[in-house]
Amino acid sequence: MSYTYNDKIKKCFTNGFKSGGRCFFNIFYMADVSIRYVKGVGPQRANLFEKKGIRDLMSLLYFLPIRYEDRRVIKSIGDLQYGRKQVVVGEVHKIAVKNIGRRKIFEMILRDRTGYLSLVWFNFEYQRMVKRFRQGLKLLSYGDVRFYNNLAQMIHPDIEELDQEDDNSLSFNRIVPIYSVVEGFSQRVMRGIMRNAIDKYAQELIDPLPVQVKEKYILPGLQEAIYNLHFPGNGLSIDALNNRGSIFHKRVIFDEFFFFEMAIALKKQSTMKKNGIIFSVSNDVVKRFEKNLPFTLTKDQRTCVNEIFKDMSSGYPMNRLLQGDVGSGKTVVALYAAMLAISNGYQIAFMAPTEILAEQHYKTIGNLTKNMGINIALLKGDISNNERKQRIDELSNGTLNLVVGTHALIQPDVKFKSLGLIIIDEQHRFGVMQRMELKKKGNNPHTLIMTATPIPRTLTMSAYGDLDISIIKELPPERKHVKTYLFYRDSQRQEIYTILKDEMKKGHQIYVVYPLIEESDVLELRAATKMYEELKCVFNEYKVELLHGKIKDEERNLIMNRFRTGESNMLVATTVIEVGIDVPNATVMLIEHAERFGLSQLHQLRGRVGRGSEEAICILYAHGFTKDSKKRLSAMVKTHDGFKIAEIDLEIRGPGEMLGVKQSGLPDFKIANIVSDVDILKMAKDAAFDIVSGDMHVDKEALYKHLYDSYKKNVSFIEV
Repeated sequence: MSYTYNDKIKKCFTNGFKSGGRCFFNIFYMADVSIRYVKGVGPQRANLFEKKGIRDLMSLLYFLPIRYEDRRVIKSIGDLQYGRKQVVVGEVHKIAVKNIGRRKIFEMILRDRTGYLSLVWFNFEYQRMVKRFRQGLKLLSYGDVRFYNNLAQMIHPDIEELDQEDDNSLSFNRIVPIYSVVEGFSQRVMRGIMRNAIDKYAQELIDPLPVQVKEKYILPGLQEAIYNLHFPGNGLSIDALNNRGSIFHKRVIFDEFFFFEMAIALKKQSTMKKNGIIFSVSNDVVKRFEKNLPFTLTKDQRTCVNEIFKDMSSGYPMNRLLQGDVGSGKTVVALYAAMLAISNGYQIAFMAPTEILAEQHYKTIGNLTKNMGINIALLKGDISNNERKQRIDELSNGTLNLVVGTHALIQPDVKFKSLGLIIIDEQHRFGVMQRMELKKKGNNPHTLIMTATPIPRTLTMSAYGDLDISIIKELPPERKHVKTYLFYRDSQRQEIYTILKDEMKKGHQIYVVYPLIEESDVLELRAATKMYEELKCVFNEYKVELLHGKIKDEERNLIMNRFRTGESNMLVATTVIEVGIDVPNATVMLIEHAERFGLSQLHQLRGRVGRGSEEAICILYAHGFTKDSKKRLSAMVKTHDGFKIAEIDLEIRGPGEMLGVKQSGLPDFKIANIVSDVDILKMAKDAAFDIVSGDMHVDKEALYKHLYDSYKKNVSFIEV
């Protein structure tokens, strides 16, 4: 029996992908052939291409135009229209350098049988221009037309020299591709090289997409798509091409998404074939925990608990993402899963990204499980050696039911007797390998990932495609929306201080957040330490305290406890308070230099107030705007919906920065964009999962060949 690619891909997804190992095969020779062999390239030009990341035939064929120009109609100079981009062909009549005030301009007069056209450059190298252009030279000129001194004019036009007999070139009488600049290449030379490459090699491309997929989603063949993306037929829409909305763009975008989703679907399938711990759902521990709660679950919380219990009793390892806005009650839902694991004799590892958050979870869990006889411990970096050894011993002998900790949980000497459930909070703050290390401490433990940063639909279909997702959208009844205001003038500071004073007179508490601890010579931001001194003077009748990450744990805990109990009125802090602090009496969040914070971070900070019964306020104080920061702050004022905010954040920052590409391993899509191409992403995901599940019958062997060869660099992400 032959060892097929089907077998190989299953083995790789089960045992892990090994970059450079025998799981990978070079299917397409184009990925191994240097572009120096393309007519018009050669060794020297190949080096210039390499600076753009183009090293082989495959990358050259996929070096698509960045835009297209409609040069199907060549105008006579006498017929040029003002304010439109147009093409003319003429002969150089005169060349001159002129003085315009203090500036010099280079002017070339082009003529045809209908009139004269002035071509002007404000930035030029005289010697190069004189050497390049001469009287009588036939030129094509393309640019915006204006009129100056009753003469048609183009400023800094695109110019191409034309051979007298070359009236059927790639540069006019057609839709013309414009490529990203490659050092040392004119657009004319680029088009010639691309035409040589397409004519000789495009026909050799193997189309990996099954016929059934192409028919269902109305997609052209790969060879046809590549040819038309480089040299579109004259019947195509220039707007569709420039908006990446042509059927040929759809095809190459679909390909990128489809094979990535295939890998995710296969990973999910392999996970489903692993033997998971089967938990019995009917037990007294969960019922006792529910009686302990001082509130009733919302409908969304109850739905999420049921989804989690179904996973944990299925026999497959749970791999579920629990997402919900700040204050929606994710921790309580996670504790239901923990109680189920404990009742079945298993241990829980609860990992948080910061010590403050870990401490908050530890206290919350302790309060909600009081008098239940559950052994809970906190494991972090600053405990004594004796205390640490005791907790590690309790984990290894099984007397410790649940451990809350930071990265300390993944240290080699931390061993569990029977790890059955992993809960990871704010998972995007952990690296891929850190999450994997924790999973290795058990035998296919169930995994529940929590995030208070709602994840856009586009990312759930790509980056989180192999996770099952539970969403808490409704907030508990006592939670109120936080009113958000934007201030950006120095004259408004007194108005802000009046708001703060009024709130403290009512007995409420205030957060004031800064992006730096101490002033920087590089960044002119109001530092927390300096402003703390100023605010102490302004509000001298109230107790103002300072909190930041450099303060020692013991002192930090005292500061936090005083704020929790109401002994202090105002807490001046850095973003250490972004997560993990719950003070219901805090009603105002003032964020200085709000323009410096990311959108999801602003939303997290806003979520620190409004946790009690009183109305709450978030004040964004900006010290200047960029285009993106203005979008972020405007979104904060307009909406409280974390999911809408996440979509806007994704649109502004892109998926790489939002997830942290170095940590997430999200593939660097060359053509596709998971924000603007979300409809194609959905189609690609549906097709990939239908094939892997067997709902669509195709030749999987050919698909797996392409997946191995072309997408091997991206599977490190998919493994987690």
